[in-house]
Amino acid sequence: MMALLQRISKNALFYISCLYVASFVSNTFFFFCKNLCSSRLRRDKGVTIETTLPLVKTL
Repeated sequence: MMALLQRISKNALFYISCLYVASFVSNTFFFFCKNLCSSRLRRDKGVTIETTLPLVKTL
């Protein structure tokens, strides 16, 4: 019974760390993509972040 609990806790730790890494990677990718889109659109005059964010969400 104790070995089973230890195995479950190790697996839970592994899954939690995987989820943490995945969320970190997706946040980094979203931030990079948002900056890329906003810097590309900033050349056009009058473009604000409000027009950039929906574009990023559709990607």
